Amino acid sequence: MADTLSHKVQVLNIMKVKIIGFEQIREGYTSFPDFGPISTEIQRGPSREFKDYVIMGRYMFFQNRLCVPRTLLYEFLMLESHARGLSGHCGCDKTRTDVEYQSYWPSVKSDVGSIAT
Repeated sequence: MADTLSHKVQVLNIMKVKIIGFEQIREGYTSFPDFGPISTEIQRGPSREFKDYVIMGRYMFFQNRLCVPRTLLYEFLMLESHARGLSGHCGCDKTRTDVEYQSYWPSVKSDVGSIAT
C-alpha cells in the first residue's frame, strides 16, 4: 500500500503527463476564490481549521487529493473522466469516483453531477 507522500507524487506525475499547462495552477492558489483563504492560512503554518490541507511542491492537497481551482482544468478533468475517449460515457457515480480519487474542489459533487446526468 502506497504511503501518503508517494500517492501525492503519483497524482502530480499523472496530471503533468495528461494535461498541457498543468503547472499553471500552482502559480496562484491565493488568487482563486475556492482556495485563496485556505492557501494564505496554511502557508503561515499548521492550522486547526484547515488541518486536512497541505502544500507540497507549490501544489495544494486536500486529504491526498490535488486541489483544482475553477479554471478550464477542472472542466477538463470532469469531461475526461466522463467521456473516456472511445469507451463511452460513464455514469454519474463512476465519473464522480474517478474525479474525486485524484482531485478536489469544494463543489466537485454537484459539478460532476451536472455534466454526468
